Amino acid sequence: MSYETLSDEQLIRAIELMVTSDDLISRTVMVAILSALEYSPEEVKEQLESGEPLNAGPMLSWRF
Repeated sequence: MSYETLSDEQLIRAIELMVTSDDLISRTVMVAILSALEYSPEEVKEQLESGEPLNAGPMLSWRF
């Protein structure tokens, strides 16, 4: 089985059921998210320096 066989709704529900906020503070997970969205380290650095969100929609928040 591969993730391609799951619907978007199933993937969303799986995230709700299986991923905790503690999972989101894993360096591996953070890098995987940014990489999956095809952000380069240079783009990340530039965004951090600007401090501005990329969109006006909801933002995720990680707390350490």
